[in-house]
Parts: sequence; structure tokens; C-alpha cells
Amino acid sequence: MRRFSSILGIFAVVVVGGCTAASPGEPIPVTTGKTAPAGTESSSTDSGQKLPFAGAPKVSNPLDTNRFQQDPCRSLTSEQAQSLDFPPDGESRDSTFGKACTWSNRGSGGRATVHFLDEDPRGLSAEYQAHDDGITALFEVLPPIEGYPAVVSNTIDGRPDGRCTVIVGVSDEIRFEVPLWLSQVNVGTKDPCDVAALVAGLALKTMKAG
Repeated sequence: MRRFSSILGIFAVVVVGGCTAASPGEPIPVTTGKTAPAGTESSSTDSGQKLPFAGAPKVSNPLDTNRFQQDPCRSLTSEQAQSLDFPPDGESRDSTFGKACTWSNRGSGGRATVHFLDEDPRGLSAEYQAHDDGITALFEVLPPIEGYPAVVSNTIDGRPDGRCTVIVGVSDEIRFEVPLWLSQVNVGTKDPCDVAALVAGLALKTMKAG
């Protein structure tokens, strides 16, 4: 899998984008109930299915993300957002399976979202299961981001259009996704999955700092 060593130099010119109802990062619908809070000792879904499953890795160092689940706009600091050529504050909204926050650069049309999928208690196992079931058109296992397992998982392959979604497991039960859209000037010249992984890494640094 490609590394992200060349990404730091593109902060000023890359603008990334978020998840909408029709975006490639839209979660796979499920019928399970709400998840247990991050950092608990729960290791199964409401149906009793043991986590992780479907080949998903176990999260050995669960991260307490409760405050960020309640307010995902805390996930990027003002400095981090501005380093990505975004305004300092994101826009919070309720979205499918959890709360989300989107940072938009209206001048370029790009945007980035941090979206917690905490009402689906299956963590990254849900993404691995969707891959096994043939639901995803794009699925790649990434190197750990800030020590946490991550994948690219999309129902369509939006990379030619500058779109990609990276999903990170912060516990066996909880995951968050970073759907993004590159600005038009960068479509075809930057890899949107690399940039999504970069944004996820910045968010994880903020979450780890508390």
C-alpha cells in the first residue's frame, strides 16, 4: 500500500471533501442497535456476535472518543483545518449512523467530513463483512494510522472523480469515516485516498490528545 510521505507538501493546494447521501462513503445499512461507548469491555454486538469478525483486526488500544462522537467538529483543531486550507470551524450535522462535521472550502468546492458511525456497533468488522459480501467496489487495507487499523471502503470507486473514504477503527465497536472530495484542480493529480488518510491521522492526533 502506498505511503503518505509525499502528502505533507500539498496542504496548501489540496482541498478535500465530505459525505453526502449519495457519496461513495455512505455507510452500509444495518439493523443492529446502538454501540457501547468507546473503551468499554464489550466485545460483541447486540445480537451476541463476537467482535471482531470477518477478518477485521482487533483494536488492542481502544480510544475513548465519546466527546468527539458527541461533537465531531472537535476532531480537527482550527490550526489543523487551516493547514488544509479550510476555515477554522466545521459545520456539525446529524447523519446516518451518527454525528458528522464537515469542513468546506467554498471557493474550490472541496470539503472533508469526520463522521462517527457509532450507532452501528460492529466497528471495522462491518466493513470487512461488506467486502466479503461483495457490497464494496473498492476495499483496501491500509497501514495503521496513528496506531489504529484503517481501510479504504467504498460502494463505488470514486477515485477518478477525486473522491475516497478512509475508515478507522478506534475500538472493536466504534469506527469513524473520513469521506473527501478533492478540489477540482487536484482531481487526477492527487490520490484522494492518501489525503483522506492524512486527514484521519490529524483527527486521531486530536482525539488522542483528548
